[in-house]
Amino acid sequence: MSRNRPGRPARGLAAITWLYVLWSLVPVLIAIRISFNSGKSRSTFQSPSWRWYFTDQLQSVLHDDSLRQPLRNSLKLAALSMLLTVPIGVSMAIGLQRWRGKLSKASNGLMLFPLVTPEIVMGVALFLVFTQVYTGVPRGFTTQLLDRDAKRVHLFHEMYHAEQGYLAATNETIVINIDFASRRSAPWPKQAAERLEAVWAAHQHLPRPAKAGRTMGLRKK
Repeated sequence: MSRNRPGRPARGLAAITWLYVLWSLVPVLIAIRISFNSGKSRSTFQSPSWRWYFTDQLQSVLHDDSLRQPLRNSLKLAALSMLLTVPIGVSMAIGLQRWRGKLSKASNGLMLFPLVTPEIVMGVALFLVFTQVYTGVPRGFTTQLLDRDAKRVHLFHEMYHAEQGYLAATNETIVINIDFASRRSAPWPKQAAERLEAVWAAHQHLPRPAKAGRTMGLRKK
């Protein structure tokens, strides 16, 4: 006769849980460490420094208002989220633990849904909510063409609060043209290429945005 060993599944579940916690936290810890780099590298460790927090007179959090304002907004949002979610979450946990109705399992699964949803899916969903549904905050956008070639463009976007004027978010991206017929990269169509050249003529002498990354760009052949 075989014996049941109830402790073994529990230990396996605990191991999986801790591995998931480590998998979630290690990238965050690496990013925190890189934020203390003395240089501008975003991919390698450099000597520790307070440059990006206090000492840089132009680009540190202390001296750059475009960084201070998002930091203040983040702290306000974090405090408000804590005040709202902690009592609601504790009440919900107690309620789900005591609930024995037919819908208890479905409700519990719904509460766990954000934990198992990939972060990129949740991020895109929240982006759509704030841009398409929550329209009470006036916004302004700018786009600068940093580079272009026969198939690609390097763009830098900035989002501002339209009334208060502070920089709320930035986005840097490289876009490549795809031919739907061949399903491969292809040169820009003639009309698009002419419009890109006209934009490039106006943008090529603009100052490069301070927050544009050094690791992104169009490799010259």
